[in-house]
Amino acid sequence: MRRDARALLHDILQAADDIAAFTDMSLDAYLANKPFRLAVERQFTVMGEALNALSRFDPALAERIPEMSRLIGFRNVLIHRYETINQSTVYDHARNSLPAFRAKIATLLAKLDRA
Repeated sequence: MRRDARALLHDILQAADDIAAFTDMSLDAYLANKPFRLAVERQFTVMGEALNALSRFDPALAERIPEMSRLIGFRNVLIHRYETINQSTVYDHARNSLPAFRAKIATLLAKLDRA
């Protein structure tokens, strides 16, 4: 089934919200909670997949997401180089980089909804 840009952006927002919920704790608590770490990795993977699909489906829209290639690359590391994952770095991205990225995606989605 072919997805549209709105659905892909919505998937990204949902994944970002899930990551925020799973990392609403201290780093030590996060590191001690393997199910939450796995859930966060999964949601970053979902984001990377949705961004990759968006780049094929609507390249012009995808170009408006400067972090796109980094997040797709991060997805690739999670999938193909899992043994190199630094959980503190994942947590740091989730807590410090993701909120601004989520806001950009929400703005893009709102613009699409108004169009």
